[in-house]
Amino acid sequence: MRDRILHILRNLGILSEVTFHTLRGLQCGKNVHIYRSLIDLGPEGRRRDMVEIGDNTTISFATILTHDASARIFTGKVVTGPVKIGMNCFIGYGSIILPGVTIGDNCIVGAGSVVSNDVPPGTVAVGVPARRLCTLEEFLKKIENRK
Repeated sequence: MRDRILHILRNLGILSEVTFHTLRGLQCGKNVHIYRSLIDLGPEGRRRDMVEIGDNTTISFATILTHDASARIFTGKVVTGPVKIGMNCFIGYGSIILPGVTIGDNCIVGAGSVVSNDVPPGTVAVGVPARRLCTLEEFLKKIENRK
């Protein structure tokens, strides 16, 4: 019932996306921007330790999963794992972050990527599954050279 009320308040524009997720148990730093993203806080309900997002991070229309029930029919088990996203990160449109993943500080995850393994700090990762494209420094130099 509580989540239903929060959903209504968010959809009416009364609650911001960050406030909505924080009230549901998300741990996030300052200056975090979340745009129409699904953040799964675990199959057992609200757990304050399942998703952590660092300062100055933007998440755009992405999905963050903390549990995977794909093998449940065969094993009877659901795999769970916390997700940690560092400071100064950008998670691109339509990306999916799978359970147990840590994305280091100063990272970019390209649009549509599926992140199934940890992303080291200062990395640009893209693709399905997400792989290292270059360092953040290399990426910024490429952008600077386009001007």
